[in-house]
Amino acid sequence: MRGTPGSLSVHATGRAVDLSYRNTEQHPTANRKSAVAFLNIVIANANALGLECVLDYFPQKFGRGWQCTRQAWKSYSKPEIHGAPGGDWHHYEISPAMADSASLIKQAFQRVFAEIPQ
Repeated sequence: MRGTPGSLSVHATGRAVDLSYRNTEQHPTANRKSAVAFLNIVIANANALGLECVLDYFPQKFGRGWQCTRQAWKSYSKPEIHGAPGGDWHHYEISPAMADSASLIKQAFQRVFAEIPQ
């Protein structure tokens, strides 16, 4: 974990992922608008997906964060997340119970994103 030697990050425990919307040769149609649309679907289904936190590194001045405890966004007024502002990715964190069960994850994503191929 950044700044905490000996501690595992939420990424290392399998509870978090960063999804970039960077336009690349492999993903020439990637863009922030589509990423925000996906983000909004995830937040609207936060309970079903076990979502605990989303970080958006792009907005000026210092990015923003959504947490399950407040069910709302907070725009940061000081540097709180590394990579903000201007980062071209979103950080998603899920609950330990969800992360510990591949079957729960699969069931939740199949309910929320029915169009995902099996």
